[in-house]
Amino acid sequence: MRLLLPLLFLFFSGYSQSVVHYIGPVSSNQKNTLFAKEQYIYVTSPYQDGPVYIRISKFGQFQTEILSMEVGRSISYRVGDNDETPLVIVDDDLGKNLSDKGMKVEGFRDASLTLPTPIFVETRFQAGNYEANPQTQYTSWNTSEPNDCCSSTDNEENYAHIWFNGLWNDLYDTDNLPFVIELEYNIDSIGDDYIFLGLFDGHSYFISKFSRNWGESRNIAVEFGGYLVSINTQEEQDQIVEWFSELQEKEEDLFTYNGYGPWIGLFQDPTDPLYSEPSGGWRWDDGSSLNYYDRQQANSSFLKGESAPGKVFRLGHGISNIQSNHRRVFFTVLAVEEEITQIKLSELGEGWQHAEGDNQDYVIDSDGNYTFFLNQYQTHAFALDNAPGTPQANLDALVGALLESDKNIVVNVGFWGGSNAWQGNGRDIGFDQIKPIDNVSNEYIFLRAAGDINISGIESNTNEYAIVVAHEDNTRLWLHTNVEDTTSVPPDHIINKGEYKILYFGGVGVSSDDQIYLLSNKRVYGYQNMAGQNGSATKQAMMLVNGINPLASNKINGIYNIEDIASTKFEMSLKILTSTGADLKLNGVDASSFQPTTESIFGREDFSWYYFDNSDLGTILPLGPDKRLTIESNGPVYGQYYG
Repeated sequence: MRLLLPLLFLFFSGYSQSVVHYIGPVSSNQKNTLFAKEQYIYVTSPYQDGPVYIRISKFGQFQTEILSMEVGRSISYRVGDNDETPLVIVDDDLGKNLSDKGMKVEGFRDASLTLPTPIFVETRFQAGNYEANPQTQYTSWNTSEPNDCCSSTDNEENYAHIWFNGLWNDLYDTDNLPFVIELEYNIDSIGDDYIFLGLFDGHSYFISKFSRNWGESRNIAVEFGGYLVSINTQEEQDQIVEWFSELQEKEEDLFTYNGYGPWIGLFQDPTDPLYSEPSGGWRWDDGSSLNYYDRQQANSSFLKGESAPGKVFRLGHGISNIQSNHRRVFFTVLAVEEEITQIKLSELGEGWQHAEGDNQDYVIDSDGNYTFFLNQYQTHAFALDNAPGTPQANLDALVGALLESDKNIVVNVGFWGGSNAWQGNGRDIGFDQIKPIDNVSNEYIFLRAAGDINISGIESNTNEYAIVVAHEDNTRLWLHTNVEDTTSVPPDHIINKGEYKILYFGGVGVSSDDQIYLLSNKRVYGYQNMAGQNGSATKQAMMLVNGINPLASNKINGIYNIEDIASTKFEMSLKILTSTGADLKLNGVDASSFQPTTESIFGREDFSWYYFDNSDLGTILPLGPDKRLTIESNGPVYGQYYG
C-alpha cells in the first residue's frame, strides 16, 4: 500500500547522530483538521558490534523505559495519539511553566547503561480531524471474517492466510502453512524450495514448497530481504489468484495437503491505535496499515542531539500572508540544566499580541521583552495566532526574534495551521528543533522539494522558499557566488540583526529553479519552507536547514524507514547533497544504477544534488519491516525526503 498524503519533509546529516537527544513539545491549537494525532519516536544506531539499549524518559512523572535494539534494526516508539501526550501543549497551557511535557532519548551499548553510544532519533507527527474517520484499505476477507472464533483463548487469531480462491481468513500462529514472499525487486529464483509465481508492479512473488508457522515464515521472508506478501489492490489480488490457478495442476500436493492455503503478511497488532477485536488493528508486513485514520497533515523532525542545547537562538518559520481561524506560529522551550533557567524573548518588533493560556508564568516589560523562568525539565510555550482580528504584526513577529537564556535550553519553532496560502485557507503543520547560533553556519545549499514556483507568474505564490535570519548587523548575503569572488563582487543583500530575507527558487538572482546557494560573512539561520506533492497551499512544512560544515560525515548509517510516518505509509522522494561525481551508495547499491537526476550547485560546483523517486526507493529499501536507509559517499552527505 502506498498512500500519497500531504507533506512530510526532513533534512538530515551526520550531525543528527548523538548519544543524548532531548525532545521538546509543540503547540497545537486543536482546530479544524489540526487536532494532534499519532506521535512516534524512531530510533536507529550506526553501532554494529552488538545490541543497543535505548532509554526513553518522560519528564514530570519521570517514567523511564529501556528498550533493546538488535544490530541493524530500528525502534518505533508510539508516544500517543492525542493532545495529552508529553509532546503537545494546548491553548490552556500557553504561557505556563509545565512539568509534564518533554522527553529524553539516550543510547547505550551495554545493558547496565554505562557505555553511551550514538543514535539517530526522529519525531514524526500526524494531525487530523477530532472525530477521526477510520478508513480501510483493500480487503478480501471471507464472509464473516475475521472472527477470532476458533482458538482456545480469545484474541489469538491474529494472523491471516489466503484461501486458494483469494479469500482471507484469520488463524492462530500454531498452524504450519506454506507462505508467499514478496520482494521489491525483480528476481526469478531464490532457491529450490520456492516456486516463482511471477512479477507484479516491479515486485517478485514466491510461494514456499514447505510449511512453517506465521512467525517463522515472516523471519524467512525478512532473511531474503522481503516480507510476507502484502496485498493492497484488487489488481494484485487477482494476479495472485491467477498464479494459484496456473499452479494448481503443476503442484497438486501444495494445494491438497492443507486446505487453508498459504500465509500472507497480514497480522493484528494489539498496540495499533485502531485495535479492536476482531477487525481492528490489522497491519501488513510491509509496514502499512489495513486500517488507518483519515489524516490531513504530517511532519517530521530529526533531533539535533548534542548540538541542540544552547543559550542564544534566532527564531524563524514559514511566512504567513493571510489570516484564518486555524493559523498559529509558536516556539517552545525545554530547560535541560539543573536549578533555575532564565529565558528572555526580545526583538519581536511592535504591535504583536500573543495567545494567552489560563496561567501567566511570565513577565512582559515596557520594551515588550517576554521573560520566564524554568526549573530543569520544565517546558514553556509561546504562540501568536494569525486569526481574523489579530494584529498584522503576528504574521512575522517571531521571524528574527531573539531568544536568550542563562543556561542551556532546547527550542522548537514552527507553525501549526500553515503559512503562505495564495489559494485560500490551506493548512498544514511544520516545525523543527533548532540549534543555537554557535552551531549554525554561514553557508547553505537549499534544495527545492516538490512544490510549484511562480504560480500565476507571482514569485510569492509558492511554498518553496528559504528564510535567512541575521544575528548581527551588516550581514552580507551572496547568492551563487564562489567564495574567492566575494572580495570583488558586491553582496546581493545586506541585512541587520533580527532582519530576514526571503529567497525564492527561480527568483531574482537565483540561478536555478531547484537550488539556492547562499554564502554570508556571518553566521545566519537558514530556515526553509517547502511543499509536498505539488503546488497546493495545503501541502507544506518547514525546517531548519543544516548548513555546509567542513567536518560533515560521508556516511549516514541507519535512517528509519522513510515511508513510515507515524504508522501510515507515504510515497516518498529522496534528494541527496554530496560531492559532484561522488561514489554514492544507498544501502550498498551504486546510486548510478538508478540514473538519478542530478545538478551541480552554482557557486559550489564541487557539490551536486541527486534525486531518487519513489520507484527507486522500492529497490533501495528492500530490507523487510525495518527498511533502514544507509547513505555512503566519498564526500560529505546531506539529504532530504518528502512526499
